[in-house]
Amino acid sequence: MDFLHEQYFRDMVTILYDQSPAQNDACVRFLPLFHYAIALGHLFDRDQHRQSGCHVPLDSAMCHFNIGQKVLDITQSDNLISVQALLCGAIFLVATSRISRAHTFLSLASSGAIRLGLHCDVTGKPTMTGQERSMRILVFTTLARLDFYASLVLDLPPLLPEAVVDTGINTLYITLGNGASRELDANTEASIKHLELLRFTSATRRAVFTDATTGEAIEGIKTSLLDALEGRLLHWTQDISLLLARISQQDQNSV
Repeated sequence: MDFLHEQYFRDMVTILYDQSPAQNDACVRFLPLFHYAIALGHLFDRDQHRQSGCHVPLDSAMCHFNIGQKVLDITQSDNLISVQALLCGAIFLVATSRISRAHTFLSLASSGAIRLGLHCDVTGKPTMTGQERSMRILVFTTLARLDFYASLVLDLPPLLPEAVVDTGINTLYITLGNGASRELDANTEASIKHLELLRFTSATRRAVFTDATTGEAIEGIKTSLLDALEGRLLHWTQDISLLLARISQQDQNSV
């Protein structure tokens, strides 16, 4: 859930409880995200909720998810808060084995993300804070990973175009190379590697089992193709090993 900014979320919750949501447009936009996030909290931290007296956390999670659906305006997905809300909704549906419904949420989120240009480099925009740039990057990374995962499970093409993903990954590495903020660290780079693995898996399945010209299933598999794919996977494993070693060293130094 690193694509949500904790302090902003806390501030909005405070505003939400201090005044009527109908009197504040920001609160109206925030309501779906609020309920979806609460639903995920009930879903993923059931023990703590039971200790607090909530003995049916799954029912409470479903209740908040349904409220989130009712207050979500799917025609207004052209802002970062709405895309974050859609991602939370998609994560909830994936976690509760409703991945085909999650795909609908991801399609709306993909459309909104492309219109917002979340895959583009915005470091040259002085009016945008570093915090906002970080959130844009984290939202895009999460969306892309969910998109590839859902497409693999459902055997559908990814929603995000190849060119958008290419630009997004390049933007991520440029941002990390220019000295990222504290929200973007080695863990974010690990997320990028996870994205690359999902993308590699998706492309590999198409290359191995589908004829690129006809779309028909391939009966035979070329060993030369498998060798090339194995080489790419080996390169990825070497990169991830170095990254994990660096993260481990950073954790030791911080103790």
